[in-house]
Amino acid sequence: MPEIAVNYWFWLSLGLLLIVIEMVVPGVFFLWFGIGAFATGIIALICGGLAIKYLTAIFAILSVIAIYLGRKYFKPGMEIKNGLNDSNSKYTGKVVKANGDFENGQGSVILGDTVWQAESDDTVLSGQALTVTGVRDSVLKVALLKPGKKAETVPESGNKKNAGDTAGTAD
Repeated sequence: MPEIAVNYWFWLSLGLLLIVIEMVVPGVFFLWFGIGAFATGIIALICGGLAIKYLTAIFAILSVIAIYLGRKYFKPGMEIKNGLNDSNSKYTGKVVKANGDFENGQGSVILGDTVWQAESDDTVLSGQALTVTGVRDSVLKVALLKPGKKAETVPESGNKKNAGDTAGTAD
């Protein structure tokens, strides 16, 4: 049976096509085969004249290696916890002030100059200092401030003027 001539352009094109498909299709599946095909194309370019059965075996081996290394170093579901895409994570650990008594674990707190909806497993009374323990949707999860944590970081209610704000003041 005659050998089919497959040059390096086939493997490079296949690798590029699989990587493009990876960008369009969700998940991380075609990338590893694309890397295997691209590497096979480079080997075909360097060695030249290899039979298709050898190139196919090289492609299979390189794809398995790429999958193994990809799973080892780029685990699915691996999350980077830098808060870049989680803007609410910056509130965790902040000290807030209860805006009123909590009823059935629900109430509101003051954080900066904003009133937030909040939930707590503790009995919370108006004006108590609380710590933000988490955020779910736009609701802060809070707990009573633990002893030893400085309560002066609790924001005061009411409007404060900026240093440059002189409107409405008499000199």
